[in-house]
Amino acid sequence: MLILFIKSNFMLMFILLIIITGCLTVISSNSEGFLPIEIPNPMIDPKGCNRDVTKSNICDPNNLLSKDDKDIIEGYINSIPVETAQLAVLVIEKMNPLHIGYSSIDKSTELFARKVHDTWGVGDKVTNNGILIFVSKLDRSIYISIGKGVSHKLNDFDIDGAIENMKPYLKSSAYGQAFQHAVLEIRSILLSSNKTRYHRRSSSSELDDYALPLFGLFAIFLFGYGYLERRKLSNLKKGEEAINKFMRELSDSTEQPSYASKSCPICLEDFPSSTNTDTNSHSLDVESNLTNRKPTEDNNSNKSSLPNRPMALKCGHTFCFTCLEKHLKSAGGNKCPICRKSVKTGQDDVVPPPTRGSRSNNAPDDTSCSSTSQSSGSYTNTNTFRTDEFHYRANRLHYLYPDVVTTSLLRSMTSSINTGSVSTLRSTLDQRRVEVQRMITDIAKRNEARSSGAGGSSYSFGGGRSFGGRGGRF
Repeated sequence: MLILFIKSNFMLMFILLIIITGCLTVISSNSEGFLPIEIPNPMIDPKGCNRDVTKSNICDPNNLLSKDDKDIIEGYINSIPVETAQLAVLVIEKMNPLHIGYSSIDKSTELFARKVHDTWGVGDKVTNNGILIFVSKLDRSIYISIGKGVSHKLNDFDIDGAIENMKPYLKSSAYGQAFQHAVLEIRSILLSSNKTRYHRRSSSSELDDYALPLFGLFAIFLFGYGYLERRKLSNLKKGEEAINKFMRELSDSTEQPSYASKSCPICLEDFPSSTNTDTNSHSLDVESNLTNRKPTEDNNSNKSSLPNRPMALKCGHTFCFTCLEKHLKSAGGNKCPICRKSVKTGQDDVVPPPTRGSRSNNAPDDTSCSSTSQSSGSYTNTNTFRTDEFHYRANRLHYLYPDVVTTSLLRSMTSSINTGSVSTLRSTLDQRRVEVQRMITDIAKRNEARSSGAGGSSYSFGGGRSFGGRGGRF
C-alpha cells in the first residue's frame, strides 16, 4: 500500500523536494553573505535596503545603521549638487564566499563594489559622475568606486585619505559616523576649487562622542537622539558664551589698574546692565543681612532689587545676589567662595567652612541668574584678587560646562594662571573657542541633514558606470 502511494505521488514528492532544496539554498546563501546580484537597488526597492522612503541612495540590507544615521547620511548626499556627483552608500554584513572564490578579500571587495555601481547605474550616463562607498563588515573591507567624470577631482590620494579617516570609526563599530565623515569629506573635495580637505575632529578634543560605545547607543534609542543633540547644542553655546565672558574679565583685569567685574563668578551670568546703587554700598550690609535671611533691598531703585544685582563681600569679591544668598545660607557658607576669608555672620556659633574639591562648590547647579545685557558698572575689584578669582572661575567653567572646558583644558588654564602667562591662556581659550564653534556648526549641519534625508533621495541614478577606485582593510 505504501509502495503504491509512493509510486502514485512520486512526481508530487519530487516537486516538493526541489522546493525545499531551493528554500534551504536561499537560506544558506543569505547566511553565507551576499552576491552582487542579490543587492537590491535602493532607488527601486528601498524597503529591501531598510529605507522607509520612496527612493534612497543608501542600501543597508542587514540593518547595520540606525535610521537616524541613514537620514543624516542621506541629507549630506542630498546637499551635493546632482550635476557635481551622484553618491551611493552600501554596507553589508559580509560577501558570499562564492563571490570571493580564490581571489583575495581586497580584489573581491573591488569587484563587488564596481559590479553594484554598474548594476545600480550610479551617476549620470553622460558625465559618469557616480561614487559608491562600500563596506563589508565581517570581511573588514572598504572600497570607494568612482566614475570617470569625477576622477579629475577625486584622485587616489583623496580616496585613500577618506578611507583612512573612516577606519577609526569602523574599528569601533561606529559605522554611521564612518559614512557621515566619508560623505562630508568627499563633498568638501568635490565642491572645493582649491582641494581644501575636510578635517575630522581630533580624538584628543575629549568632546567627540562619535565612536559611541554600546551603552551610548542604547541611551540614544531610549531618550531620543534629537533631544540629546539639542541639549548638547545648547550646552556648547552656553559654554562658548561663558568662555567669552571669562576672556572679557581677563582682559579687564590685565589692561586696567582696577576693573569692573561684569559677571558673577558662581553662575557666570552677567550683572544687570546698570544700577543706581554702588556695589560697595551693599557690602556693609550684605554679610549680616543675607546670613540672617534678610536680603538687602533698596526701595529707591528697581535695579537694586533684581535677583542678579551685584553684591560685594568685605574682602572685595563680587557675586550676584541670588548666588551669594544661597552660598551664605548654606551649611558652612561663612567664608567667601573665592578667597575663603571669613564672613561675619552676626551669630555666636560660627559654622566651620565647607570642604571644596577642584570641581565642586557649595552653589547648587540651579543657581543661574536671569540673563541681562551688560555694560560697565561700578562693581570694582582690584588686580589683587585676579589669581584666586580666575582659578575659581576656571573651575566653575569646568563644573558647569565639562564638554567645553575639559579636564585637560582646565589643567592648562590652571597652569597659565599660576605662572601669570596671560598670553598663553588667551591663546588656549581662543583655540578652544574655534573648536567649539566648529562643533556647533557640525551639529547644526547634522540637524539640517537629518531633516533633508528623512524624505529619502532627491534624485534617481542616471546610468553611470564604475571607472575605478581605491580600497582598504580595517
